[in-house]
Amino acid sequence: MKYSIQTAAILFFLVIPAAAQECKIKIAVAHWDGKALEIGLTPDQSKYWTREKGKRYPTFCLDGTMPDYVIVWTERTSSDEIRKLTVRRGAGGSDPEKVITLAAGPSADSAHYFIFNLSKEPAVVVHTGTGAKESVSTAERPLGERLGPMPDRSLDISRLPNSVPDPAEAMKNAFDWLKKK
Repeated sequence: MKYSIQTAAILFFLVIPAAAQECKIKIAVAHWDGKALEIGLTPDQSKYWTREKGKRYPTFCLDGTMPDYVIVWTERTSSDEIRKLTVRRGAGGSDPEKVITLAAGPSADSAHYFIFNLSKEPAVVVHTGTGAKESVSTAERPLGERLGPMPDRSLDISRLPNSVPDPAEAMKNAFDWLKKK
């Protein structure tokens, strides 16, 4: 009897801290298309969240209704308008893990993100950054024999962007910054 009470007490004290540590930082992720905020994750962001949440971000949870921070990202070339957004608690959707689809449009070479701290009224941007991945160059010369002297018509790719926007990388960079904070 004495051992079962001790075992129960030990288990009780082990379970309480684990449950209390589950969600310390509530986050919502939203995409800005220049007109509206859409709360949710892209398919790549959803895969990253599912894969890394338990390992890298055990104290984070996605919460669209009462987040502590909102990470707003965009692929728009001019992203300064995000700083002027009015972001408030309770304005988001109830399912922050839903997968969103993005309309194709003009994009920058990076996915720019802004982290809003909702503990302030109005919310303030506390950090900004980008997320991108290397693009595959298609400007290589075709293989094959030359049929005679041909002029050098190689493309000048020095001014082309060597990266493409990566919303999952932007989310990862934002999470890593919040984790260090």
